Amino acid sequence: MYFKNALVFQITRDIGLSEPDAIEKLSAALNDFSFTACNSQDVYKCGWVSPLHHIDAEERLLAGDGRILLTFKKEEKILPGATVTKSLNEKVKAIELAEQRKLGKKEKDAIKDDIVQQLLPRAFSKESHLSAYISIPHNLIVVDTATAAQAETLLALLRKTMGSLPVVPIQSKSPAETIMTSWLSEPMHPEGFKIDHDAVLVGEGDETVKFKGQDLFSDEVIGHINAHKKVTELRLTWGQTLSVTFTAGLIFKGIKWAEEFKATNDEVGHEDIAARFDADFALMGGELEKMLLQAFKLLEVQRQED
Repeated sequence: MYFKNALVFQITRDIGLSEPDAIEKLSAALNDFSFTACNSQDVYKCGWVSPLHHIDAEERLLAGDGRILLTFKKEEKILPGATVTKSLNEKVKAIELAEQRKLGKKEKDAIKDDIVQQLLPRAFSKESHLSAYISIPHNLIVVDTATAAQAETLLALLRKTMGSLPVVPIQSKSPAETIMTSWLSEPMHPEGFKIDHDAVLVGEGDETVKFKGQDLFSDEVIGHINAHKKVTELRLTWGQTLSVTFTAGLIFKGIKWAEEFKATNDEVGHEDIAARFDADFALMGGELEKMLLQAFKLLEVQRQED
């Protein structure tokens, strides 16, 4: 349940989720784009499943405290490139030998497509899940990934599901690497956070220096900063609840939640899986949002809220 990453998008105009029947309408729309498994000739399939898919729950969303949790599932057939290439080369060689001519690109592509179709029924499948939540009060979508391509795949399906989805990646007024570098050079712990012991610094010629488990206020680090290197990744601790790596691309990755914090809901127990999941989502979402909003303030992220 607890997100390990946060790639955040700003909703740029009202998408109607504050309307009285908005949740019911969204739930119905998600059902229309539910996940269905690949058939023998499909390369991949994707669609919505329940956030509680591990217990075969049917509801396609979980809503509470102004947040809507969604889960995307993808099934992809795995075709080893070497196998396809080998079969292609063998068939092309045989045809060229028989017809005494070189095949063109279009002919080779057609042969390759035929090979893929022949192999698909015997290919293994890889399944993956990706969750995101919509923060209605703050006009945000938070995706549990550090990879932009994965987030865009989920958002593309959500856009298709809803009919429109006006979102952009969060942006800052000043370069995030400049701000993070200033924290080490001053030195200072940014408000609400404590600088940990891991960082990545990059120079003008893409020279990269990585620090792990080291004092980031040391003379060695300052020396690299004085040599015009910028902080592109920085590990920080947020109170007693989590640690996270800030990146120059405004991706918050490698989130680790304190076990003591997750134990907050132990009184709910684990017998009722749905109730515990709901409680954990409320706990996680509330704390993650607090952290993100403070990070936005420090990194000068431009905001649009109701």
